[in-house]
Amino acid sequence: KEKFTSSLMVFIGSGGSGKTSLIYSIHKKFIIKNISHFLINLDPSNKFLPFVPNLDIRDTINLDYIRKNFNLGPNAIILTALNLYVTKINQVKFTEYS
Repeated sequence: KEKFTSSLMVFIGSGGSGKTSLIYSIHKKFIIKNISHFLINLDPSNKFLPFVPNLDIRDTINLDYIRKNFNLGPNAIILTALNLYVTKINQVKFTEYS
């Protein structure tokens, strides 16, 4: 019997600190080694990703709508987007890299 193990990696940091580059590097290594993995983008303000995430908050949440209709600062806009995303998580469709 094969033993199944799983891990979770979460990267947080300031804008421009290299989170996306690090995730892309790990993603490429996983593909080369044929390691099944799942990528999630929870940054609604990220304009460019060098990979296609399995789940992407930008597919569900409209940051411009939040920006125009709520009187919030930049950090509160992102937190509001994350809160709204959680309320819609059951509507999200995804596929797994393998």
